[in-house]
Amino acid sequence: MDFPRTVDEITPEWLTRVLRDKGVIDKSTVESVSASVLDGGAASQVYKLVIEYDSDAERAPNNLVAKVAHQNPETRSLVDDLDLYETEILFYQHFGAAVGIAVPTVYFSSYDSAAGEMMLLQEDLSNLRSVASGVDCSFDDAVKAFDAAAGLHAKWWGDESLFDIPWLIDYSDEAYATSLSEKYSPHIDRFVESAGSYLPSGVEQILRDLAPKYAEVVAHSGIRPVTLNHGDYKPANIFFDDSEDAENPIVAFDWQVVQRGRSGLDLGQFFLTSFNNDTRTAIEKQLVTGYHN
Repeated sequence: MDFPRTVDEITPEWLTRVLRDKGVIDKSTVESVSASVLDGGAASQVYKLVIEYDSDAERAPNNLVAKVAHQNPETRSLVDDLDLYETEILFYQHFGAAVGIAVPTVYFSSYDSAAGEMMLLQEDLSNLRSVASGVDCSFDDAVKAFDAAAGLHAKWWGDESLFDIPWLIDYSDEAYATSLSEKYSPHIDRFVESAGSYLPSGVEQILRDLAPKYAEVVAHSGIRPVTLNHGDYKPANIFFDDSEDAENPIVAFDWQVVQRGRSGLDLGQFFLTSFNNDTRTAIEKQLVTGYHN
């Protein structure tokens, strides 16, 4: 099925076909659809769709979230360079709900490689709790996130079939590791210029010492046994279900950099983005022990 390139192109007729193909409406028809911008879309543009039907449609969603390609040329250039749109679409088409961790229900996903356009329609999870970026994650939330990550990683631990999926980011790929290293070094001066006053003593030198060895560090992250990693595992990409009978305490989204590699990639990303240094030091051993258990 051809797909709209922007939310303005999403028509009631097209959405009716999508929902019928998904099996959530039968005789009902989408009467109207409206869109409003949602915050948080860095690589893509994200909208909330409000849907009205011409008759009762019990199984059909009243709201959906639509992700489309970003219209900013600089953002698009970066996204195209990293294949972010294609990776997320392929993730949902290849793994989807069977991946080993709860993910949003997807109603439509497609990608135009020639034009660099995408359309991803997924369930609206705004009824669940989210954690803002820059806010210290609570210990209870971190336990839920680590438990869920353990389930994902265990399912794919040492699974050689991951190497048959060519679009997964692969840290064992020497060319990929080298390309990351080449991109890393030129940004050090810019980073130090903008954030240098906030860096603890000695950090700048560590960054500069790491630069010539970065490819080696990246390649080490791909040494077997590997597993499937979210790639950007942090509270900002997780919804928390606080209900007592929650089947899935967390739902992970934004799978644009899903990758195969050592499981520490996801755990390290979560630690890096979720706690201040004192909090992390106090709880990291307990979290990692719980993950392994």
